[in-house]
Amino acid sequence: MRDLRVLEEFINAIKPASKCPHKQIIRKTSRFKVAIVGGTFDLFHIAHAALLTTAFESSEKTYICIMSDEGVRTLHEKKHEVEQFATRKEKVHRFIQHIQRFDKIVTEIYKIDDPFSFAITGEKAKEITALIVGNEKKPLERSRRLNELRAQHGLNELKILRLPLIIDEKGEIISTTRIRSQCKLTYMTAPELKITNALRNKLKKPQANFAKSIEELPDAKYVVAIGDVITKSLIEHNYGISIGVIDRRVGRKKITNDVFFLQKEKNELIMVPHLPLINIPGTISGVSWYIFKLAFSQNFPVIIRVFGEEDLLGFPAVLLAPKNTLIIYGQPFDSGIVYAFADEVREKVAELLMEMNVQNIVEVTYTRFM
Repeated sequence: MRDLRVLEEFINAIKPASKCPHKQIIRKTSRFKVAIVGGTFDLFHIAHAALLTTAFESSEKTYICIMSDEGVRTLHEKKHEVEQFATRKEKVHRFIQHIQRFDKIVTEIYKIDDPFSFAITGEKAKEITALIVGNEKKPLERSRRLNELRAQHGLNELKILRLPLIIDEKGEIISTTRIRSQCKLTYMTAPELKITNALRNKLKKPQANFAKSIEELPDAKYVVAIGDVITKSLIEHNYGISIGVIDRRVGRKKITNDVFFLQKEKNELIMVPHLPLINIPGTISGVSWYIFKLAFSQNFPVIIRVFGEEDLLGFPAVLLAPKNTLIIYGQPFDSGIVYAFADEVREKVAELLMEMNVQNIVEVTYTRFM
């Protein structure tokens, strides 16, 4: 249904982000065989989802270890109430089910009573090759201690994959503690939009500029790359990226994952966080606006990992991008790389968005993002 009033109000309410991750050169490596990720996963939220998504993208198989109720009490680290294990496990399982609708994820969930036993004396200990952990002091200390204990048991050293912490628009870390404190947290209401046939035909013609090669792209403070081919090409050419938007498909064909990281420190990699986004083909999900706002708020480059299709996500990228952001769409027209500065095409993109149909209105929060 075309609802011009809703669309107009929404577009008028959209404000470009005040910041964006500065572009950085992103490195890549091969996927790890088996990764382990652990935690309490209390009040499952978007930062938990980013941790798991990055783990899934970094390994062929992921073991998710959720701390038991007794384990939570023993650690004495939680100063607040924690959901029961069954509830926490169900929320993690539900998240996996959501993304499994679009891509096969090889993962298993285990209950653990302490941070070490599973990866040292457990039946899966010998299989594990990597450990992904949030870049915080205590989890990092435990990860390094885990490798020391594995060495004492004659096990291989795990590659530690350190994930920068996800922050909100205020620069505050998104955490269960903040959610439970009931402080004012970011949320938004946005329409679910579906493309019309008329707009689909219009978008078959390029709506931006062309460069014949990456070397011809103009300089920009921030860079958003939309599509797997262009994101990979920019990375391979050591061209800095702020945000990459990928769905792990080229021409509807599934492609092999690369593991993206920013820096290597001894046996540790500082990873590029992957923010998950479900976006059904032919639509712009209401959640996509929230995820892009979140991506623009980070201090490090991020990947928006789309489950579904990223074809129409140039719309939120352009409308939410701050000044001096170069949006690169890839090579869909076989005439070169399609690009535009967000400021130069923002008005045009808003006009095109007005041609879409409103499916429904969704409210998105830290814990409601699927």
